[in-house]
Amino acid sequence: EEACAKIIDLIPYVVLNIPHINQVYFMFRAKLAGDTYAAGDESLEVKLVLPEDIPWSDLSFPSIKESLRMYCEDLHSERFHFRSHDIVSDT
Repeated sequence: EEACAKIIDLIPYVVLNIPHINQVYFMFRAKLAGDTYAAGDESLEVKLVLPEDIPWSDLSFPSIKESLRMYCEDLHSERFHFRSHDIVSDT
């Protein structure tokens, strides 16, 4: 939605509990239905990157970093199990 992309095969992937801000995030895996995607209202830039090219230091949200970290781990084994994870505050 935020990347103006059409997707297919939406599959639940991870639930992230972030207790210090009282939020729970559900992340999904999906396939692009075409080659069209763009920056939306909440994005300045959108592009596809290979796992080895993920700009880790530029990612703002721990929930995105953690989801991508798990995805990259699962990508190596090609086994994508549903996961749950707590993100605890460093403060």
